[in-house]
Amino acid sequence: MPWAGVRLPPWLRWTGAGLAVAAVALITLAHRSLDGSFSPTIHLRRRHVLVTSGPYRFVRHPMYAAYLVLFLGAFLLSADWVIGAGGIGVILTLMTVRLPREERRLEERFDGAWLAYRQATGAFLPRLARPAPRGVHRLRAAESGQGPGA
Repeated sequence: MPWAGVRLPPWLRWTGAGLAVAAVALITLAHRSLDGSFSPTIHLRRRHVLVTSGPYRFVRHPMYAAYLVLFLGAFLLSADWVIGAGGIGVILTLMTVRLPREERRLEERFDGAWLAYRQATGAFLPRLARPAPRGVHRLRAAESGQGPGA
């Protein structure tokens, strides 16, 4: 689509490639850290745990941040504003509409552990003053008073 092209210098387009590669690496690391606690929905299941290790030690939502960087990189690499606006628009919508509901569910499930973790970490960028404690909180639904299938 020639009409959607943006003139960008080659160094900036290569920067986009680097951002995209770094974002994919962070997405992969975040998925591995979540292990069995990843879900495409906001419904928590009994086996879900509050993960505070890997990239989750520094930020609560590394996948959202990584996807934002990925779409920014895709825009720079492609030099196409439709690709950039579409991808960034989708992830920003998820970050503003879906994320508050996710955080409410996590607070309901993990209560004090979630609140302490939230205070220690930034949502998308690290808080340099105090990273979250290492490890994984093993608080499950049965331990927090939630019923089966929660």
